[in-house]
Amino acid sequence: MRLKLNVVGITFIIVEAILIIGIFFAIMETIVEIILNITEFYVVADYALEGSLFIVVLIEIYLSVMDFFSGKGRSLIYIIDASIAFVLREIIIEIVRYGLNIGIYTIASIVVLIVSLTFVRLIIIKSKS
Repeated sequence: MRLKLNVVGITFIIVEAILIIGIFFAIMETIVEIILNITEFYVVADYALEGSLFIVVLIEIYLSVMDFFSGKGRSLIYIIDASIAFVLREIIIEIVRYGLNIGIYTIASIVVLIVSLTFVRLIIIKSKS
């Protein structure tokens, strides 16, 4: 039993370290790209938006992992939150890059995905309370 606990503890430390390093590098990459392209406003805005939204997704994943290893049982909710944040990130990036020239079927499928994830999250929260 003690060996299992040590393996879980070591795995937790490794995963936590990897996620923290990933968040740090995402922040640094965003800052460097902004500095390198400071003269081009559109490129700076694109990197700032994309980088900050990616950091939000990484933080959601980090919270999910922290919750999973602490055993509180909200991990699924954090994973759904990260999924919603990732989908919204992709929508915002596509709108910034291509304007409103997105097909109706693409928009409809994204709306269905977000509504489905939100509905599942609501069901999970209601079933736990």
